[in-house]
Amino acid sequence: MQRQQLLNLLDRQARDVFEAAKRIALANGGALSPLHIVAAVLESAGFERDENEQSSLLENVRDAIETRYPEASESIMVPKETQSIISEAARLSQLDGSSLASPTHLLRAALNSPTVTEVLGDTSHFESAVSEAFAKSRQLLAATSEDRLHGHDLSGQNKQAGSPSPNRALTGA
Repeated sequence: MQRQQLLNLLDRQARDVFEAAKRIALANGGALSPLHIVAAVLESAGFERDENEQSSLLENVRDAIETRYPEASESIMVPKETQSIISEAARLSQLDGSSLASPTHLLRAALNSPTVTEVLGDTSHFESAVSEAFAKSRQLLAATSEDRLHGHDLSGQNKQAGSPSPNRALTGA
């Protein structure tokens, strides 16, 4: 499958994760591996902010990447294994009734790759932690959107329709 065809299998969040994986791959090796995808998914799910086993999982993945791919690169190569992961993520999304693969689908596919299982061992418990993190981020996004819809700014203070913006100078009559 061509590059654009593969990217068309991903939803917006999964494309963002793929772009983040490319940035990681540029800094570490140039070959976008399943490990780069796992790291990007974990970062996008907020694992680096957590102070528990989730953040240590991300640290383990990063350590594995730096050990396997110590040199930066000027270009990106997407090996067949990674292309297969994107195709598998699309297949998993269809099984879930979705037309496009999400970051969770990418993670599920990547966790089953030989590269990731060789480095991390049993990865069966990672998927639920990531799904939970994405569910929390979707709830936060929905709550923020709901606040904006009802006239709340991000600080939680109500704005009344037609009231001047605090940044706008008042003109007297």
